[in-house]
Amino acid sequence: MPKKPKNTILKEINKITSIGGHVPKLITRFIRYLTTGAIALVLDLILLFILVELAKLEILTAAAIAFSIIFTLNFFLIRRWGFKGTKVSSAKSFIYFSSFGLISLLLTLIILGIIMNTFHFHYLVARFLTAIIVGVFNFTMNYIFTFDMARKIDQDLHTYSKT
Repeated sequence: MPKKPKNTILKEINKITSIGGHVPKLITRFIRYLTTGAIALVLDLILLFILVELAKLEILTAAAIAFSIIFTLNFFLIRRWGFKGTKVSSAKSFIYFSSFGLISLLLTLIILGIIMNTFHFHYLVARFLTAIIVGVFNFTMNYIFTFDMARKIDQDLHTYSKT
């Protein structure tokens, strides 16, 4: 079977994440935000494993390095793919993205603790629920402030993605 050209594969990925153009752009942006986050998580875990097991770095040092690299990569992926059309400079939006990343970390710790200690959920279930709550917060803050898309909210709610 012949290989598909890269642009065809990217078009298919765009089609899938826009549900074939049947959902508003806002939903497409959210799906792409989730997709890049999932990819970033997998890459973070792989890099962490490599740094700990192969490079023999201390776990927390390796985690900090992996997080920093993947966080930066995730920013550029989401900026280019999920929030294309932003007019905010990369430097300014990276500062906002990083700030909301730190706030999200604090929210994650607080919400995780509440869910585990108040509702006595298993830590993995609690982490999953926390990820949903914090993910929606993080998307919203980045949509409005980091990539300054609030001015496009009406368009994003009523326009459907072609790709």
